[in-house]
Amino acid sequence: MYRKTFYLTLIKSIYYEYTVTILPFHIVLFLFTGCNSTGTDPAQPTLALSVTARNSPLFSGKQNPTVQNSPVTITEAKILIREVELKSDLEDDGIADDSLDFKSDSFVVVLNLEGTPNEVALSEVASGTHDEIEFEVHKPEDNETPSDSDFQTGTSGDERFSVIISGTYDGQDFIYRSRENMEQKIELNAPLEIAEDSGPVNLTMLVDLSEWFMDENGNSLAPNNPENKNAIDDTIRRSFEDIFKDNNKDGQED
Repeated sequence: MYRKTFYLTLIKSIYYEYTVTILPFHIVLFLFTGCNSTGTDPAQPTLALSVTARNSPLFSGKQNPTVQNSPVTITEAKILIREVELKSDLEDDGIADDSLDFKSDSFVVVLNLEGTPNEVALSEVASGTHDEIEFEVHKPEDNETPSDSDFQTGTSGDERFSVIISGTYDGQDFIYRSRENMEQKIELNAPLEIAEDSGPVNLTMLVDLSEWFMDENGNSLAPNNPENKNAIDDTIRRSFEDIFKDNNKDGQED
């Protein structure tokens, strides 16, 4: 009899401890997970950036036959880019829209010389309307290690590069390395509107290679001549000419 009473008392004690300590924990957990599930934001749209290399005087609007007969043949071109931002000068109720950081980290763009678009970056973005893109072609900073070791061959500033171009000039092999930081600002042909239900959006940027190693008068600039360095860097800086919405990624504006 006493043993039966002891076991009943023990069972009641265990049940009481469970209801006081364990049960409230399950209630709190239910409330926490319930609030979290109902407060989840919908998936943001994604934005891709593609780059197309063109090598045609007709594309750039220049009717200069010297471009077609250039002694330069490009076999590879790589560019280090960072700080890509979408901007807007459009105003809503007199207040300018904020900029949108698309991709802050540096990344290497290897141009497809056949002229087909090459997707180089993809990111989730917030909704908004933008009409301009800004980015920087840059050489690595002191504390930066680029993903492609060709852009940094040593520790000094003279051993870090923003653009690397390989090819031939008058049949002789060359490698041109630019050390310039080139800030770029390109207006979109039409404002880019991104809504929560936009789905994937692609922007294609065109780089006109017919600009490279040719001065404004159509004279060739030998890449192995150090005196041409500033002029060649200017041709590269000018070659980022156009950007537009291109969801099917065919290199043509939608």
